[in-house]
Amino acid sequence: MYPFGDFQHPLLPHDVAVLQSIFDTELEARKITPNSEAADTIARKLIALYQTGVKDPLDLHERVKASGTII
Repeated sequence: MYPFGDFQHPLLPHDVAVLQSIFDTELEARKITPNSEAADTIARKLIALYQTGVKDPLDLHERVKASGTII
């Protein structure tokens, strides 16, 4: 079972680059290592937001940032 609902529109290289940039920025700001459970949670949240229609990089970043410490 997949946690995301948008199976008709795969993530393209540009999409991945946008998400990666936000992910890297957030990990650095929170001082989280890339292979941690917290990093995995941030990645899942970013992808879920993106696949539910949140495409604006600033909006994505603000929503992830506003979630604070996730785990």
